[in-house]
Amino acid sequence: MANPLRSIAVFWLTMVLLVLRVKAQDHPTRSGYASDNSDWWSFTGAPYDSEIPEQHREPSPENFQVLEIELGDDVLARAASKLGKTSVVERGRGALARAQACYVPAEGEGRTHVAFEKGELNAVFYLFEGGQDWKGSDLCSLSPLVTKNLRTASGIGLGQSPAEVQAILGKPSKTSPDKLIYSFYVDKKASPEDVRRIHEQYPQADFETYSLTVYIEARFSQSKLIYLAISKAEVS
Repeated sequence: MANPLRSIAVFWLTMVLLVLRVKAQDHPTRSGYASDNSDWWSFTGAPYDSEIPEQHREPSPENFQVLEIELGDDVLARAASKLGKTSVVERGRGALARAQACYVPAEGEGRTHVAFEKGELNAVFYLFEGGQDWKGSDLCSLSPLVTKNLRTASGIGLGQSPAEVQAILGKPSKTSPDKLIYSFYVDKKASPEDVRRIHEQYPQADFETYSLTVYIEARFSQSKLIYLAISKAEVS
C-alpha cells in the first residue's frame, strides 16, 4: 500500500520543480565574466577619453533607436521583447559594470552583430561587422530581424561613408582617418513626460532639470562604416 505522506511529498516536490522551470524560462540566462575585458566593442568597459571636446547640442532622439528599441534603463528587456530572449552577460565591477545581450542574423549575413548594454549610468547599442570573437560571443542569439541592412531610426547603418554619417549627425567632436567621435552634453528642463518617465525609474528623484550625455563612435574600414556605438545617459 502506498504511503500517503510520501505521495504528498512527491506531489509538492514536482510542483516546486515545475514552478522553478517556468521561472527559468521567463528570465534570460545570466553568465558572469567579472574580470574579463575581451568585449573589445564595449564603450562602457573601456577607459573614457576626457579630452574629447563636448558639443552642447542635443542629437535627434531617432539616433537612440534601432529596430524600434529605444535606449533606456530597460533596454535589455526591450531587446528581448523585440528580438527574443537571450543570455545576458555581466562583466566588470563598479563604474565598469555592464550587462550585455547580443544578437546575430538567423541566416548567413556575414558577421553582423547588434548588441545592447546597460551600465551603471548609461545604456548603449552597437552595430558592428566582423571583428574578433570574445568570451561569450557564442551566447549571441539568432534573430531574423538582424541583417546587414540595419539602420538606426535616424538612418545610420553599416556600409555608409563618413560623409553619409556626418550628414546625419553633423560635425564630429573628434576625427581620425578611420573614426568619427561625437560627445554631447546638455542640461534639460524636465517636461511632464520626462518627470513621469524618470520618476518611474527613480521614484525618489526630485528635480526640475537633468543632464543628457551622449557618446557616439563610428569606425570605418575602406571608408565604409563597420562599427557604431551609441551611448545615452540621463542623470538628474
